[in-house]
This record gives sequence, C-alpha cells and structure tokens, in this order.
Amino acid sequence: MSNYGTHRWLASDPMADRLEIATLDLGDSLECRIEKLPVPSRVRYERSGLAFLESLSIKTHIVTVRSALSLIALVPSLYATVAAYLRTLHVLQARGTDFDVSHSDPEVPFSIFVSIPSGEREGKLRLAESIIHECMHLQLTMIENELPLVCDRNALYFSPWQATWRPLSGVLHGLYVFSVIDAYFRALGRSCSLTQDEKAFVAKRREQIAQEVLQIADLANVEGLTNEGGILVGRLLRRFGLDRLRPV
Repeated sequence: MSNYGTHRWLASDPMADRLEIATLDLGDSLECRIEKLPVPSRVRYERSGLAFLESLSIKTHIVTVRSALSLIALVPSLYATVAAYLRTLHVLQARGTDFDVSHSDPEVPFSIFVSIPSGEREGKLRLAESIIHECMHLQLTMIENELPLVCDRNALYFSPWQATWRPLSGVLHGLYVFSVIDAYFRALGRSCSLTQDEKAFVAKRREQIAQEVLQIADLANVEGLTNEGGILVGRLLRRFGLDRLRPV
C-alpha cells in the first residue's frame, strides 16, 4: 500500500510517476495522498467529462479536506471504513459555486476524485458527503468481487439519482451509498458540533435522500439480483420504512 498511486495502478508499475501534492495523516498509520495525475492517466478520465483543477490553493484545500474528514470522524465506525479505502485523492474542477463533482473508478480500488468547495456555505459537509459517497462505491465494488449481488448485467432500472434508466448494479450502488450517507447524517444531526444552519442542511439532505429512495421501493423484488443482492436491498429499504421486501 505504501507504493499505491492511481497512475501506478493503471500502469501496473509500482515505480511509475506519483505526483504528490500533499499527504494527509488519517491515523492508525494510514495516509491519503493528494495527487496530480500524469497525462497518460488523465486522458482516461477527461474523455468521460471530468475536469481536473489545474491551480491548487493547496493550503486552503488541505484545510477543507481535513475539516471534512473531521466531520466524518464524528462517526468513528464510518471513519475507519473511509480511512481504509482513501489512499489517493484527486481534485476536480467544479462547474460553479455550490456545485459538487465526484467520481470513483471500479477498476482503481483506493482512489477517489472530488471537487473541493472553497469558502462556500456548508462546503465541508458537502465534501464529507462526496468522500463518503465515493469510498462506499469502492467498498461495495470490492464486496461484489467476492459476493455477486447482480446476476443479470444487462438488467436496467430507473435511477432517481441519474433520472434515467441505468444498469441494475448502478442503482443498487446508489441505494447502498445513500443509505450510508443517510445513516451518517442521522448520527451527525445529533451532534453538538454542528451549527443550526448545518443541522438544517443535514435534515434537508436526509429528506431528499428519503424521497429519492421512495422511487425504488420495489427494487428488492426485481429480476436480476442474486439472492444475496435481494436480501441486501431489502434490508437497506427497511431502513427507510419501506416494506415491499423480498422474504429473507
């Protein structure tokens, strides 16, 4: 893991370039490197529409990332999971104020790509959500490598997050990720560390997530999930009080 880097992974070369901008101490001997991608690896992501931030106000960005990680650390069990997957972070260019962009690559196991709000309202909360979001995608991808959750890779289902028909696996990922985020915000909403405005933001996001999940209330019963996938989906839906569940 000490040799890990996104470009190194893609190049299958532990000695390839690793353009380190900064290193963050995550505790328990774990570190996260903020890296700039060399051109050969950048193209892979730029072709899919991602734009990398060229000029980094590194001190400001590090403060924001550390603030977001401190918010995640208010829920220790979640922080431990995030810290286990967050080896490399790449900074993306947002499309404007109050707009967040994030990405993870299922073929790259310990790297996330996020925009970093600077001086924006609830920016550190939004960044915390983005970090959790992408780390949970990485976690579920690794789980799926050992325990298949979808048996029909061609199956489609309407995604409330993309507002279009998406592969069933992607919708399952969305449900898992936003279930974790909702549980995080529920715990965070009880914290005395948040301001009233931040608590209002958390409550609003939880309501938005609940409304989105309501649109996939019958997901546990669709064709294309493995038995384990159906059980997982059913239990996640139960968290939101939805009872159209596959029998366990």
